[in-house]
Amino acid sequence: MKHDHTSITISPMALAEQTGMPPGAHGFARADSLRAARWLAERQPREVDAAAASRLSSLISVEVRPLYHEISSDGQAYGSFRAAIRDVCDDERKRALRQVQAFMTSAPEEALEDWLAELSVIVARRPEEDVTEALRLRAYVTRLQSYPADVAKYVLLDKVWRFWPTWAELKDACDELVATRLMFARVLGELAPPSLPPAPPPLTNEERAEQARLRAENREIIKTLIRQWERAE
Repeated sequence: MKHDHTSITISPMALAEQTGMPPGAHGFARADSLRAARWLAERQPREVDAAAASRLSSLISVEVRPLYHEISSDGQAYGSFRAAIRDVCDDERKRALRQVQAFMTSAPEEALEDWLAELSVIVARRPEEDVTEALRLRAYVTRLQSYPADVAKYVLLDKVWRFWPTWAELKDACDELVATRLMFARVLGELAPPSLPPAPPPLTNEERAEQARLRAENREIIKTLIRQWERAE
């Protein structure tokens, strides 16, 4: 089976590299985050995974090997990748991690609300009171913001649901689609150099005096043992 990877000319990584920070509430400025989310939402998750793999492969010490498997729910082939890191320095690791994090940018609330509204008119569901409906949509929006924009849009509008999906069903679908990017982030995160233990506090005068006393006692013990060995000879 032949799999073509879409050529990417503008991507969320460009935004990450411009700012030097990961996307999201504490990374990109809001305008850049919206641009990244819009870029993701215009693509299928398998395209985004391929773009992320391509970007990581462009780093000398990151080797990404493509694998493929069939998703039985819709019969399409989705890219799956395995990353192997070779002699990566910490600066390069952080840069690669920022690029992966850019591909994890979530959709804004307004977009998620629009997608949920569209889903509500194309699948069967039971009528509910306005208050219950509002609470349900708020809960879905909050949870979907934990996933990339392309993943959230795919599970809401592209994946076929016969009935209104429960959150458990949506979560399973999202987790499957975001697994490759989480794997990239996990591999890069595990390469972080171990943190050095904190330096011990300086000794007090009493502690230094005690150490000196113990050293003196040890010297006397050694001298006594040496004299005993000499007499025995």
